Amino acid sequence: MIALDRQNNYEIILSEKFYLADIVESIVLEESLDEVAVRATISLQIPDGLVGVPDIRTGQKLDVSGPLFADKLPFASGYLLRRGVLWEKEREEKSGRHITLTAYDPSIYLAKSEDEVFWPKGSTASQRLRRYAQTWGISTGAIVDTGTPLAKAIHRSKPIWTMIMDELTETLKKGGHMHRPRMTAAGLELVRIGGNSTVWALETDRNLEAASSRESMDDAVTQVKVLGAADGDKRAKVLEVIKNDSNTSRYGKIQKVVQASKANATAEAKAQARSTLCGPLETHNLQGPDINTLRAGDAIYYDGRDLIVISVRHELGSPGKMQIEAGSAGVVRRRYYAQT
Repeated sequence: MIALDRQNNYEIILSEKFYLADIVESIVLEESLDEVAVRATISLQIPDGLVGVPDIRTGQKLDVSGPLFADKLPFASGYLLRRGVLWEKEREEKSGRHITLTAYDPSIYLAKSEDEVFWPKGSTASQRLRRYAQTWGISTGAIVDTGTPLAKAIHRSKPIWTMIMDELTETLKKGGHMHRPRMTAAGLELVRIGGNSTVWALETDRNLEAASSRESMDDAVTQVKVLGAADGDKRAKVLEVIKNDSNTSRYGKIQKVVQASKANATAEAKAQARSTLCGPLETHNLQGPDINTLRAGDAIYYDGRDLIVISVRHELGSPGKMQIEAGSAGVVRRRYYAQT
């Protein structure tokens, strides 16, 4: 890990022509595996009598740029939020105007929009993501090939983001890897969870200011009942009950149900059931100097553990601060890709 020593030279550009850095009080970028879009919260203070301030309205385009933290010097400059959309504006009248802006990257439209979509058998999550982006006018960057043919699907009146996650979950259940869509300066991309080439090492006694961990049985599963395909009003046949005897003895019976279907054959249902079994899940909350290029879904190395970033909050500045929630790949798989 190299030390970060730079001036606070981040820039906010509104509608690709108004530069607002001189009136910016703070910039916070947040990203989570729970949501597709990066959220930017920007606090502005406009002194009384200042002229030339543009009219700021929701729907305008907003960019955040500055030095991009890397593993070697000098840092390049680039976009941390590109083609964002100003979603909310709050204004407080005081001795000087205080304005808080909330902007999202363009993938917010995939979370806020619903549709009905039919997909034929055999298309992949990568192919479907390209089509979603094309339909919503969102530019694309590098989209990795998930390589797993999916079952025929009819999505009825649900958010596009939900459709995408359903398809990525099906990819994983059929033997693929965990993937995540994310916006970059190049456009909407699809990356493999934990596939980042630069893995930052974070250590309690070296480059972190605070660290804590939490272990919870909320997501524990000690037994899974595998049911056959539904047949009208008849009760589904129990194909198998898969359990972890030691965990059941220690934590009690916490059961989930997995049901086979034409799209989810018996062998696949049983494999899904086995992967669903798990004990209490542990997550870690870390705080330290900001690494502004660290994204949700990236791998990190923390005190001897290989972890995945679940959420990250960047308080941009010099050097800035970051707050991370991280967990093992198993935690991420269970929480986000193992819906039953």
